[in-house]
Amino acid sequence: MATQTGVVLPQLRRSHHKNQYEIVEQDYDAIRVQSPRRKIVTVYDNDRTVVTPKSGRIMALEDKVAKALEQQTQVLSQQEQVAKALSDQQRMTESLIQKAFDNREDFIENLSRVQNDRLEENTRQLLQNHISYITAIVSRLNTDISVSF
Repeated sequence: MATQTGVVLPQLRRSHHKNQYEIVEQDYDAIRVQSPRRKIVTVYDNDRTVVTPKSGRIMALEDKVAKALEQQTQVLSQQEQVAKALSDQQRMTESLIQKAFDNREDFIENLSRVQNDRLEENTRQLLQNHISYITAIVSRLNTDISVSF
């Protein structure tokens, strides 16, 4: 099985030095891909190029930083979801409170109308009783007056 080596990928990122680049080389064959080897290439003004392999410690730290950034992105996404859910819940709560106040006003209005209807009915009943009482008194007075003459 033939193994290909020394594949150079294009520039991934420029380092904080003006003329320094990170290069990733990776071996591969038909079955698997080897883990990448990173190198730092520094180009000086006199066209001299220096290639420095990255240490395993630096690569491990870079991996940890990348994982931390990924976790931070996930946490921010979750925070946005929670904030959106809270906002939706707040709007729903405000809507329910407004509906409850509207229902309360309708209930008070209906209760007032029912009480007014009862009051009118009671008033009407009292007035009818009063009229029949006065009618009875007038009839009796009329009878008493007609008997005395």
